[in-house]
Amino acid sequence: MTFSQEFWRHRKPLNFALLPASILFGAVVSIRQQLYKNGILPSTAASVPLIIVGNIVVGGGGKTPIVRAIVKELQQNGFLPGIACRGVGGKFSDVSDVLKVDAKTPWQQCGDEALLLARTTGTPVCVGKNRVQVAQALTEQGCNIIVCDDGLQHYALQRDLEICAMHADFGLGNGWLLPAGPLRENQNRLATCDWLAISTPQKNTSKKALVANINHPKTANITIVNNGFYALHNPDTVLSAQDFADKKITAIAGIAAPQRFFDSLRNEGINLNSTHALSDHAQMDSAKLAALPEDIVLMTEKDAVKYTGDSRLHALQIVAHLPSDLIAAILTTAKRDKLA
Repeated sequence: MTFSQEFWRHRKPLNFALLPASILFGAVVSIRQQLYKNGILPSTAASVPLIIVGNIVVGGGGKTPIVRAIVKELQQNGFLPGIACRGVGGKFSDVSDVLKVDAKTPWQQCGDEALLLARTTGTPVCVGKNRVQVAQALTEQGCNIIVCDDGLQHYALQRDLEICAMHADFGLGNGWLLPAGPLRENQNRLATCDWLAISTPQKNTSKKALVANINHPKTANITIVNNGFYALHNPDTVLSAQDFADKKITAIAGIAAPQRFFDSLRNEGINLNSTHALSDHAQMDSAKLAALPEDIVLMTEKDAVKYTGDSRLHALQIVAHLPSDLIAAILTTAKRDKLA
């Protein structure tokens, strides 16, 4: 089951009732970590450098924009990065399946995030449940560095650089492990990550950053910039919020934190006539979409890969800006010769 981040934003009575299950979950997680640490469970190294962009929070940490920014930096410095994805939302018939994703792959097969990355980066993308096999498939395509979108807890695949992504306005939620809270692993896992990447919108109107008490020796502040809107039927034309000034507007979001998207639109000066929050990776029924009365329907880029054919549909482009010290660490990792 996928919960929105708003589900854990406050300590509800249900959270307290689930604490025993969280204690059991934490014990299982700890045992699993130790089994990998002591070599009882096998862990495989890729033949090329591998960067993990993951999180310890369920329900999105801003990983995908960061992955895109990392891939762009690697491409500009002469590397051929490959992107490994879990393919959440996609359907696989066998755990050993590895699917090569291109711009025409159905999102129902590969998942919306993988398709978005394939369309916007122009670099090899593979999805599969077994990320060791996914990494192997990418190296066979000539990739000389691999970037994993998610997979911080996938210890069967060794990594050369770990980046834990987190949203400034959510942080660690209520700080509890699943299912009483949103944490996949205990907070002390952050100390073992190489970098903590905290994403903050350029137009941040939140009164308090919820990561102020989270200390890490290498923290990268990621600025998320809104780059305008494009019509799904004509993506080459980019519009601004002012172009919608005389329109009735609705917004739909099938992401982990729909309210964050709706707030970002309002921060751009857009008056929303209505909003429609879907579960993460979900698609609005075509009949319901057609019946929406508004002139313009706004959505995220992740949502946009699931819709076609309606001239009202527009997607918000976002770009993650990485600080120079994180870029330097990424390029240092990429230059490692693992065969030496």
